[in-house]
Amino acid sequence: MAHCLSMRTGYESLNEQVLKWINDLDSTDYEVRIEARQALIDCADDIVDVLIAVMMEERGRQSWEAGIILSERHELRAVPAMIRLLTSKHPTLGQVAAEALGQYGCRFIDELLKALPECTPLTQIAIVKTLGKLGDQCAVTPLINLLITSESSTIIHITIKTLADLCDPSALPAISGFQDHPDHHVRKSAANAIFVLNNRSKNGG
Repeated sequence: MAHCLSMRTGYESLNEQVLKWINDLDSTDYEVRIEARQALIDCADDIVDVLIAVMMEERGRQSWEAGIILSERHELRAVPAMIRLLTSKHPTLGQVAAEALGQYGCRFIDELLKALPECTPLTQIAIVKTLGKLGDQCAVTPLINLLITSESSTIIHITIKTLADLCDPSALPAISGFQDHPDHHVRKSAANAIFVLNNRSKNGG
């Protein structure tokens, strides 16, 4: 069911076309949503506050589309809201927030690390991937902590791969414990990581 902005207090100043695009973000028609998304990304009007409000309602399609638009527009005003959404119970919004904050390099890495143990599993995956792209060594210890406490084979697999990418041999003891894991993806990623990190250690890394 669409959540019509024209019926909400505070949105009366938006022009009708912008209102239509925002309402279309909740359409069940994928093509309609994509068209509205691109139009709002390109929109020259100041629509940041209304997009933040829609995003923070955490209602589903409309909210995560608003988050994607804010991310694509690189709106710094949306950063505080994105940080709050890292621990949202809505996993798609958490993923959008993690990826959006990663666009700013290591500027918000502390916020990503703080949220890591407190967010949904899908958001954890997004944060781990973002940390891998950022490549900052300050992520190693929090990632090791996630690795040894997670019960998700997917999270374990992705975390091991990210620790290998960060090339810190201090992760070896934790990773070694997963060589006999029941999941073959975990075993494979552990073997690859151990090979990479042992070579790094031998080469004085």
